[in-house]
Amino acid sequence: MRGNKGLKKKHSKSVKEKVHLLHTTGAESDMEAALLSRAMEGNLAGGTFLPYALYSSTSQLRRMAYMHGVSSGRLLYLRHGDSGVEPMLRFLGKSDLGNVLYNPSHSGIIIRSAKQAMPRTDYKKKMHYTEAGIVSGYLSAQRGYKIDVREIECREEGKGHCLFAISRETSIAPYYDASVDNPLESLSSAIASKVSTNAGPDYCMLMLMPVLSTSLSHEASKLLFSASAKAAASHGSTEAAISGIVSLFDMKEGKIIKQKGRTSIAIRYKQYNSINGFAEMGNAAVAGSLSGLYGRGVSMRRRPAEKNEYSAKFEVEG
Repeated sequence: MRGNKGLKKKHSKSVKEKVHLLHTTGAESDMEAALLSRAMEGNLAGGTFLPYALYSSTSQLRRMAYMHGVSSGRLLYLRHGDSGVEPMLRFLGKSDLGNVLYNPSHSGIIIRSAKQAMPRTDYKKKMHYTEAGIVSGYLSAQRGYKIDVREIECREEGKGHCLFAISRETSIAPYYDASVDNPLESLSSAIASKVSTNAGPDYCMLMLMPVLSTSLSHEASKLLFSASAKAAASHGSTEAAISGIVSLFDMKEGKIIKQKGRTSIAIRYKQYNSINGFAEMGNAAVAGSLSGLYGRGVSMRRRPAEKNEYSAKFEVEG
């Protein structure tokens, strides 16, 4: 996905309209395989908290994250499964979990994050649905029957470690619906917290693949717009709010420009995330923050790209 082509100059449009950005090339399965390989070998620097915040916000998104993890885990086994469970553990080590411990037992298999950690957010929710799915998909492919995996403890709930239990249960529906949906509350809290992850950018982009299609990213963008507007109130300043969004979306830069009593924001994405869907969600978050801070409409103008890095300028109206 690096070095995407096909960027064209566009005219100014309202942020409320659907935005078509860079288009990726190749089939989605090819993109998934390429991202999986890069995430497997990549370092842990520069990860974004966005997938974890987004996927923990509603039962539908939790289910989507889990099933995408199952697909990725199965693909991982098909590519690397001749080495036992080591490829799976190594891949999980590239995730937000960091190094993990694997302990087969009579009651099931237990996977636990090796390092104890404090919660980074204050909304007390499990967050690692994709990772649970990865373990399920990998071990199910390895053993030839369906294996259900659940994160039963998460450090974001104050448990210290993330703990995954594995069994042969036939249904995981209660796992998706275990917590009451309050998406704006949870997502705005995550946006306001400005936390980072151990996961590298390729791993995080792999996680986000299910919501990068035009229709789904548009729905996620509406959620992010509202959550960012709500979170902006806790930041208290334009600088802090934009800094948080730049960090959350792993943008290259976010510049605040104040001229003749008007405020505008110039943003630029990195090459790896200058893609259709992802930038739409980032744009919605920037616009939502400005709308929440100033209580006015926000207009957006795309800017000519340099080195395949998508950029845009936002202006507070009135």
